[in-house]
Amino acid sequence: MADRLVLMDLELTCWQDNNLRTSWADPSRPPEVLEIGLVAYDLQSRATLSTFSALVRPTLNPVLSDYCRNLVKVEQAEVAAASPLSEVAPRVTEWLDTLGRQDTVTCSWCTLDRVWLHDDAMRAGCADPFEGRRHVNLSSLLLQALGDEPGPTPPRDAMTERLRLPPILNRHRALADAADLGRFCALLTTTLSSEARQC
Repeated sequence: MADRLVLMDLELTCWQDNNLRTSWADPSRPPEVLEIGLVAYDLQSRATLSTFSALVRPTLNPVLSDYCRNLVKVEQAEVAAASPLSEVAPRVTEWLDTLGRQDTVTCSWCTLDRVWLHDDAMRAGCADPFEGRRHVNLSSLLLQALGDEPGPTPPRDAMTERLRLPPILNRHRALADAADLGRFCALLTTTLSSEARQC
């Protein structure tokens, strides 16, 4: 039985007219990784075992839009001082190695975090640290547990309200958002263990 997950969340470069809602329609402004937040989460004890957090300096569009800075609450100087993904990705791999398990399943609100990280790693010419790992789509499992029909990924904040969970501090910071996934996991411990075994 899978007894732990790597909860993951990314923050990405974005603009008011070019973001998740528009699926980053402008090819010159793709979603580049801006911040990575990871939490090693024990399903049985519902405890955080270890965390990883890093800002990432985008390469194609290193200057953040006002919209992005206000959303993520990060200053341009912090991003300018950060390492590029080609240097951060190996640090993620090292952190994963400290967990001592090569089969630890990743889990995020949907599947897009894995896709975006992979795409950005390809642009940066570095290895995707999660290549080959199994992944759990948390929002899909929640919809199933609630008896909803399969459909588009529900907004995370709307699901928080629906489940009567209090809003989190530091929303749209990657580590806070990754850790927050643990609250949803606690509601789905049995389902997640089964899903992690099968995926």
